[in-house]
Amino acid sequence: MKKLVAITGFLGGIAIAVMFLLHSPFEPRLLDLQAGPNTLQWQTLEFAGNPFTPAGLLGLPAGAAKVPIGASQVELANASIMLLFDTAGKPVALATRLASRRKGGNLLMGNIGIDTYTNVFWPNRGSVLLHGYEDRTPMLRAGALGSSPVTPDKAFTVSALAPTNAAKGVVGGSGALALTTGRFSEALWQSPQQPGYYSGAVTFEFSARP
Repeated sequence: MKKLVAITGFLGGIAIAVMFLLHSPFEPRLLDLQAGPNTLQWQTLEFAGNPFTPAGLLGLPAGAAKVPIGASQVELANASIMLLFDTAGKPVALATRLASRRKGGNLLMGNIGIDTYTNVFWPNRGSVLLHGYEDRTPMLRAGALGSSPVTPDKAFTVSALAPTNAAKGVVGGSGALALTTGRFSEALWQSPQQPGYYSGAVTFEFSARP
Protein backbone atom coordinates (compact mmCIF):
# COMPACT_ATOMS: atom_id res chain seq x y z
CA MET A 1 0.00 0.00 0.00
CA LYS A 2 2.80 2.38 0.91
CA LYS A 3 4.53 1.66 -2.39
CA LEU A 4 1.31 2.38 -4.27
CA VAL A 5 0.89 5.70 -2.46
CA ALA A 6 4.52 6.61 -3.15
CA ILE A 7 4.22 5.76 -6.86
CA THR A 8 0.94 7.66 -7.12
CA GLY A 9 2.49 10.69 -5.44
CA PHE A 10 5.54 10.54 -7.70
CA LEU A 11 3.42 10.37 -10.88
CA GLY A 12 1.17 13.13 -9.57
CA GLY A 13 4.20 15.32 -8.95
CA ILE A 14 5.43 14.77 -12.49
CA ALA A 15 2.00 15.63 -13.89
CA ILE A 16 1.86 18.87 -11.88
CA ALA A 17 5.41 19.81 -12.96
CA VAL A 18 4.56 19.22 -16.63
CA MET A 19 1.35 21.27 -16.28
CA PHE A 20 3.27 24.21 -14.82
CA LEU A 21 5.97 23.79 -17.44
CA LEU A 22 3.50 24.04 -20.33
CA HIS A 23 1.44 26.84 -18.87
CA SER A 24 3.94 28.82 -16.80
CA PRO A 25 3.56 32.61 -17.19
CA PHE A 26 7.30 33.03 -16.71
CA GLU A 27 9.30 33.43 -19.94
CA PRO A 28 13.11 33.64 -20.24
CA ARG A 29 14.61 36.93 -21.39
CA LEU A 30 16.32 35.66 -24.51
CA LEU A 31 19.28 37.27 -26.25
CA ASP A 32 18.55 36.87 -29.96
CA LEU A 33 21.01 38.68 -32.25
CA GLN A 34 20.16 39.09 -35.93
CA ALA A 35 21.79 36.37 -38.03
CA GLY A 36 24.15 37.62 -40.75
CA PRO A 37 27.76 37.44 -42.00
CA ASN A 38 29.01 36.90 -38.43
CA THR A 39 26.83 33.81 -37.99
CA LEU A 40 28.56 30.43 -37.96
CA GLN A 41 26.84 27.06 -37.84
CA TRP A 42 28.45 24.31 -35.79
CA GLN A 43 28.41 20.53 -35.66
CA THR A 44 29.60 18.30 -32.83
CA LEU A 45 32.74 16.24 -33.49
CA GLU A 46 33.24 14.72 -30.03
CA PHE A 47 30.92 14.76 -27.02
CA ALA A 48 30.81 13.38 -23.47
CA GLY A 49 28.43 14.02 -20.61
CA ASN A 50 24.79 15.04 -20.24
CA PRO A 51 23.34 16.34 -23.54
CA PHE A 52 20.60 18.34 -21.77
CA THR A 53 17.85 16.97 -23.98
CA PRO A 54 14.26 17.62 -22.79
CA ALA A 55 14.15 14.09 -21.35
CA GLY A 56 17.43 14.59 -19.51
CA LEU A 57 16.35 17.95 -18.10
CA LEU A 58 13.21 16.33 -16.75
CA GLY A 59 15.30 13.64 -15.05
CA LEU A 60 14.29 10.92 -17.49
CA PRO A 61 16.72 8.64 -19.40
CA ALA A 62 18.65 10.93 -21.74
CA GLY A 63 19.05 8.41 -24.56
CA ALA A 64 22.03 7.23 -26.55
CA ALA A 65 23.65 10.66 -26.68
CA LYS A 66 24.55 10.52 -23.00
CA VAL A 67 28.16 9.41 -22.63
CA PRO A 68 29.04 9.09 -18.92
CA ILE A 69 32.11 11.03 -17.86
CA GLY A 70 32.56 8.69 -14.91
CA ALA A 71 32.21 11.06 -11.97
CA SER A 72 28.96 11.82 -10.18
CA GLN A 73 30.19 15.34 -9.40
CA VAL A 74 29.96 16.29 -13.08
CA GLU A 75 26.78 14.45 -14.04
CA LEU A 76 25.15 17.81 -14.81
CA ALA A 77 27.89 18.83 -17.24
CA ASN A 78 29.26 18.02 -20.66
CA ALA A 79 32.31 18.63 -22.82
CA SER A 80 32.46 18.82 -26.60
CA ILE A 81 34.58 19.64 -29.62
CA MET A 82 32.78 21.44 -32.44
CA LEU A 83 33.52 22.36 -36.05
CA LEU A 84 32.18 25.73 -37.23
CA PHE A 85 31.10 26.58 -40.79
CA ASP A 86 30.57 29.90 -42.58
CA THR A 87 27.44 30.78 -44.57
CA ALA A 88 28.85 28.95 -47.60
CA GLY A 89 29.26 25.74 -45.60
CA LYS A 90 33.06 25.98 -45.47
CA PRO A 91 34.79 24.90 -42.20
CA VAL A 92 36.44 28.00 -40.75
CA ALA A 93 36.96 27.43 -37.03
CA LEU A 94 37.21 24.85 -34.26
CA ALA A 95 35.75 25.16 -30.78
CA THR A 96 35.94 23.41 -27.43
CA ARG A 97 33.11 23.79 -24.94
CA LEU A 98 32.27 22.99 -21.34
CA ALA A 99 28.64 23.32 -20.25
CA SER A 100 27.13 22.97 -16.79
CA ARG A 101 23.54 23.06 -15.63
CA ARG A 102 22.84 25.40 -12.75
CA LYS A 103 21.57 23.67 -9.64
CA GLY A 104 19.49 26.72 -8.79
CA GLY A 105 17.31 26.31 -11.89
CA ASN A 106 13.59 26.17 -11.17
CA LEU A 107 11.46 24.11 -13.55
CA LEU A 108 8.16 25.50 -12.26
CA MET A 109 9.38 29.10 -12.57
CA GLY A 110 10.49 28.55 -16.16
CA ASN A 111 14.23 28.77 -15.54
CA ILE A 112 16.43 25.91 -16.73
CA GLY A 113 19.81 27.61 -16.75
CA ILE A 114 23.01 26.31 -18.33
CA ASP A 115 26.39 28.05 -18.25
CA THR A 116 28.66 27.56 -21.26
CA TYR A 117 32.39 28.22 -21.59
CA THR A 118 33.59 28.09 -25.19
CA ASN A 119 36.95 28.67 -26.89
CA VAL A 120 36.64 29.37 -30.63
CA PHE A 121 39.87 29.09 -32.67
CA TRP A 122 40.35 30.58 -36.16
CA PRO A 123 43.56 29.18 -37.75
CA ASN A 124 46.23 31.86 -38.27
CA ARG A 125 43.94 34.52 -36.84
CA GLY A 126 43.34 33.99 -33.14
CA SER A 127 40.71 32.88 -30.68
CA VAL A 128 37.95 34.19 -28.42
CA LEU A 129 36.71 32.95 -25.07
CA LEU A 130 32.94 33.03 -24.69
CA HIS A 131 30.95 32.82 -21.47
CA GLY A 132 27.29 32.23 -22.20
CA TYR A 133 24.09 31.57 -20.32
CA GLU A 134 21.32 29.46 -21.84
CA ASP A 135 17.73 28.96 -20.76
CA ARG A 136 16.40 25.66 -22.12
CA THR A 137 12.81 26.20 -20.91
CA PRO A 138 11.35 26.76 -24.43
CA MET A 139 13.04 23.57 -25.68
CA LEU A 140 11.74 21.68 -22.66
CA ARG A 141 8.21 22.84 -23.35
CA ALA A 142 8.44 21.80 -26.98
CA GLY A 143 9.85 18.42 -25.95
CA ALA A 144 6.99 17.90 -23.53
CA LEU A 145 4.59 18.64 -26.38
CA GLY A 146 6.31 16.07 -28.57
CA SER A 147 7.94 18.40 -31.10
CA SER A 148 11.62 19.13 -31.71
CA PRO A 149 13.29 21.25 -34.40
CA VAL A 150 15.38 19.37 -36.94
CA THR A 151 16.31 22.21 -39.30
CA PRO A 152 17.98 25.61 -38.73
CA ASP A 153 14.87 27.53 -39.80
CA LYS A 154 13.02 25.97 -36.84
CA ALA A 155 15.81 26.40 -34.31
CA PHE A 156 15.35 27.39 -30.68
CA THR A 157 17.14 30.51 -29.48
CA VAL A 158 18.69 29.49 -26.16
CA SER A 159 20.96 32.42 -25.22
CA ALA A 160 19.37 34.43 -22.43
CA LEU A 161 20.10 37.22 -19.99
CA ALA A 162 21.58 35.64 -16.89
CA PRO A 163 19.87 36.12 -13.51
CA THR A 164 23.19 37.24 -12.04
CA ASN A 165 25.61 40.02 -12.96
CA ALA A 166 28.44 37.69 -13.95
CA ALA A 167 30.34 38.68 -17.09
CA LYS A 168 28.83 37.19 -20.25
CA GLY A 169 29.73 37.40 -23.91
CA VAL A 170 33.21 37.67 -25.37
CA VAL A 171 35.39 37.80 -22.26
CA GLY A 172 38.85 37.32 -23.78
CA GLY A 173 40.84 36.75 -26.93
CA SER A 174 44.22 36.02 -28.45
CA GLY A 175 46.15 36.80 -31.61
CA ALA A 176 44.39 39.29 -33.87
CA LEU A 177 41.36 39.04 -31.57
CA ALA A 178 43.23 39.85 -28.36
CA LEU A 179 41.47 43.22 -27.94
CA THR A 180 38.03 41.98 -28.94
CA THR A 181 34.91 42.16 -26.81
CA GLY A 182 31.22 41.89 -27.63
CA ARG A 183 28.15 39.68 -27.42
CA PHE A 184 26.93 36.48 -29.00
CA SER A 185 23.75 34.45 -29.17
CA GLU A 186 23.08 30.83 -30.07
CA ALA A 187 20.28 28.71 -31.47
CA LEU A 188 19.95 24.90 -31.37
CA TRP A 189 18.17 22.22 -33.36
CA GLN A 190 18.25 18.43 -33.42
CA SER A 191 20.96 17.25 -35.81
CA PRO A 192 19.48 15.11 -38.64
CA GLN A 193 22.99 13.76 -39.35
CA GLN A 194 23.68 12.91 -35.69
CA PRO A 195 20.53 11.56 -33.99
CA GLY A 196 20.46 12.42 -30.31
CA TYR A 197 22.83 15.37 -30.70
CA TYR A 198 22.29 19.06 -31.30
CA SER A 199 23.62 21.23 -34.08
CA GLY A 200 23.61 24.98 -33.71
CA ALA A 201 24.46 28.44 -34.91
CA VAL A 202 26.28 31.23 -33.11
CA THR A 203 25.99 34.90 -34.08
CA PHE A 204 28.80 37.22 -32.99
CA GLU A 205 28.62 40.95 -32.36
CA PHE A 206 32.26 41.99 -32.04
CA SER A 207 33.63 45.34 -30.91
CA ALA A 208 37.05 46.67 -29.88
CA ARG A 209 37.93 46.45 -26.21
CA PRO A 210 38.24 49.97 -24.71
